[in-house]
Amino acid sequence: MFKHIKWLLAAAPLVLILGGCGLKSVKMVDEDAFVAMSKRMGKELKSRSLLDAEGDYIKTFSFFSEDYPDIILNHLSPSFLYSGPDDNRSPATFAGLAKGNEFKRLDYGFKIKTAREDITVTMIGIADWDGKGDEWLAACKVEPRPAHRTREYYVAFPAPPAEGQVHGRVIALDECFGFDCRLYISDSKVASNQDVQVSDSVPGLKAVTEPPKAEKGKREGLEERSLP
Repeated sequence: MFKHIKWLLAAAPLVLILGGCGLKSVKMVDEDAFVAMSKRMGKELKSRSLLDAEGDYIKTFSFFSEDYPDIILNHLSPSFLYSGPDDNRSPATFAGLAKGNEFKRLDYGFKIKTAREDITVTMIGIADWDGKGDEWLAACKVEPRPAHRTREYYVAFPAPPAEGQVHGRVIALDECFGFDCRLYISDSKVASNQDVQVSDSVPGLKAVTEPPKAEKGKREGLEERSLP
């Protein structure tokens, strides 16, 4: 369903032609993760000119690949999993969260197993998400044990500095109870999403799909949080 346009340095004129149509390129890191994101929120990516009307995209790449798993591990703060940068429960970086827990490096990210949940972070690519310049895009999937509710956070953040930490902001959240999923978009560009009412448990995110059915009076859903 989702096709793509590949180009090398020799195909640079193609970028100029498509650029005139407003389609922005994506410096791809994990293409499978980008395709999965595209299938989940295709309308949003089209509205942000990261996909065209047919679902095509411009993929760029670099001959000098960064060590994305190591950079994210040692510089990205997991504060977006808590209530924000000021939450003292959050370690400074994911490296702090990995201490004392099972850690596995993956091709484009890593997996941390804590006593309560599995956290998988994947670097998707680099793109201009909100029209203000390129940012790193990553996915962070949180799977509690025993399995009950899974969350996949899509996070944007500036290129990490050589030293110190960087905070990400949640641009979308996909929450699933079994096969019932609900997608939230932050500052959605899709006109049909503008007037959707969202639970106050996820301020700043717009609900795009129907939530799973829950018994009246029960709050099994999202915790109170503010996006960084």
